Amino acid sequence: MIERHDCPGCGKDDVPKYMFACVTCWDALPDRLRDRVKSTARLGALDDRRLQVLSDVLTWYNSHPVGEHHVGSS
Repeated sequence: MIERHDCPGCGKDDVPKYMFACVTCWDALPDRLRDRVKSTARLGALDDRRLQVLSDVLTWYNSHPVGEHHVGSS
């Protein structure tokens, strides 16, 4: 069984642990933020740089409500 977590964008609780967010929320992130998430994920630790990236992503999601990037999804 694959462990799951809540999506940081929409809050759905069915995101596989190996993914950062659900596909819709991940695709909605600007490329610059996705690139930063991927580059810090490779570090494998929650260092200050990774924590800053995660904070920036949460700030972006909070300023772009679910309805803005989940159009047409259920």
